[in-house]
Amino acid sequence: DSNKSLVLLELGCDKKMDAARTYSEKTFKQLKSAKCTFVRISPLDLETKKKQGGANDAGNYVAIQSNITTSLNAIDRLLTEKMRKKGN
Repeated sequence: DSNKSLVLLELGCDKKMDAARTYSEKTFKQLKSAKCTFVRISPLDLETKKKQGGANDAGNYVAIQSNITTSLNAIDRLLTEKMRKKGN
């Protein structure tokens, strides 16, 4: 459905988890023609991949360097607030 969008969440993959990060980036690049946003949440700074042609080259990419639980709670709170406003 061309009206729907997808968010690909990558949670806590550190530099040692290169296979998981590579899989996420490859999947995102394959979906780039769709409405897709890639959100990478990790307590570590993984932005070095950005300079090496990582996921950023393929479209909407958000990197959040923070505690995973804290970040997901904040995203949930913001989305809930947005949906509440949209419903009024």
